[in-house]
Amino acid sequence: MVPRSCTTTPTPSVVQPGRWDQVVLQESSTQPLLVARTGQPASFLTYATRLEQAVHTGSHAARVYLFQTWPRADMTYPAGQPYSGLPLDTMMRDLRRAYAYLAAQNSCFAAVAPVGDAWLRAIQAGVAQRNPYNPCPGPLNLWGPDHFHASKWGSCLAVCVLFAQLTSLDPRLLGPTEQAAVALGITAAAAVALQQIAFQQVFAPAGPLPVVLTAFAAQRQATGVHLRWATASEQQNARFEVQRNADGRAIATLPGGGTTFQPTSYTLLDAAALPALYYRLRQVDVGGTSTLSPVVAMGPGAVAPVLLYPNPARERLLITGVAATAPSHAQPPRPAIAPGQYARRAGHRRAGRPARRPLPPGAGNGLRPRTAHVCARVRSVRISANRH
Repeated sequence: MVPRSCTTTPTPSVVQPGRWDQVVLQESSTQPLLVARTGQPASFLTYATRLEQAVHTGSHAARVYLFQTWPRADMTYPAGQPYSGLPLDTMMRDLRRAYAYLAAQNSCFAAVAPVGDAWLRAIQAGVAQRNPYNPCPGPLNLWGPDHFHASKWGSCLAVCVLFAQLTSLDPRLLGPTEQAAVALGITAAAAVALQQIAFQQVFAPAGPLPVVLTAFAAQRQATGVHLRWATASEQQNARFEVQRNADGRAIATLPGGGTTFQPTSYTLLDAAALPALYYRLRQVDVGGTSTLSPVVAMGPGAVAPVLLYPNPARERLLITGVAATAPSHAQPPRPAIAPGQYARRAGHRRAGRPARRPLPPGAGNGLRPRTAHVCARVRSVRISANRH
């Protein structure tokens, strides 16, 4: 329910009448800045609030997000500009503070979509160029030719952040062959790197990003299983430990690249002859902090472990790692779902499109799955409070 204070301003004509589920407000990149930096912060606060109120006038339950814009190279690197002589981080700091202040002053905003912070994170991780006026080979240029608007890579990053923020789903599930990225000519490695930056920014904004992993795959050959993985950048990466099967036993250790902003590839041949194998990487930095990669399943009967996230879930719970192989006529028992628990149901992949099936309602109070969208090994389950 939207507070009364959020519905007292008449609807501006720019907001079309109707019911809205989610609305994203994107401001000019200069309005939120300080007056000394050519900004108009008072106008930014006033009109962002009026637009929010206009949306909630007709759609009280709508979730309204603020699109945090990115720092501009054209306002930083040329002489005579508001941020000349200062790092990009300074402009991003001012933008971050402005959006955080607005969100703190008006609780009717659902959240700030941290596109600008993801932009800076990509630069700090070595995935993207810091100065497009003096480019270096390798990193992506997030700005377009005017050094102001987004390039195709910048747009891809922004969309991944919005996807994660609005759906609470992991943008890495879009994968290297995501249709828009392919249509724009974005390489698989670049798409995966941008998706990982977006995931890190939305779901773990305070966490470090020591290694940007862009690929991890296994392929059985005559001499064993060939493992290969690649990174877009590494910061203080001491080593990779290759773990096999459920016990997490390390079968090999490869030295990391330390700190590098160049793409790096790794390979390992495992001579194991087991029919079903599971692999994952344990990346360890120089301080001893470790991070685990997703699990790669290899061989007949090998099924990746189940992962459920985000936790806590707001409207959707993502279940990954469950093979969708049950025949269409299978009717498993209806599960009773106690408070705080989740349930899953096997589905099948129809030819040419994902299967969509309603899940049976849970018994008693708690969370009730409403709809499951089954597609290969990824399921998105809508959940709602079940009250009697």
